[in-house]
Amino acid sequence: MMEQLPILRRQIRPDDLPALFKRAFERELDRTILAQISDPGRADEHRNVNLHYARYFTLLAEKPYLLDGSLESFEDLRAMGLSEAHADALSILAQRHRHQPPVSSRYIADDLRELGVEPTRSCPSMWCKIGCGQRAAFSGGLGCNL
Repeated sequence: MMEQLPILRRQIRPDDLPALFKRAFERELDRTILAQISDPGRADEHRNVNLHYARYFTLLAEKPYLLDGSLESFEDLRAMGLSEAHADALSILAQRHRHQPPVSSRYIADDLRELGVEPTRSCPSMWCKIGCGQRAAFSGGLGCNL
């Protein structure tokens, strides 16, 4: 008898995003912890980097518009109570990951399948899907043909 494969949806929904970002954050956190164990003499640097990435992933899931690298976003981060140094660090991360996603597209594809969504090739990368989805989560609908 043939194994029944799950039927997957074609589109990501805004309510899929929290689980998707949580998985991405946890995977990157695990990867980072393992890398940092090999260099324990830089604990203060590691702590700062970890703090900035935790904030980055939280904002990516909840308020992605604050990670566009603009002066207005920087000012909004400051208005949220972040110090200038912390807001600057988040702006730097946003600029870095604008062209180099913080999570591999292969991992994102696996996570999408686990959520019941079939990754497609209609966007140039799986990260595009998430970008479209995160914008959609805040605009009220999916703005990209996933």
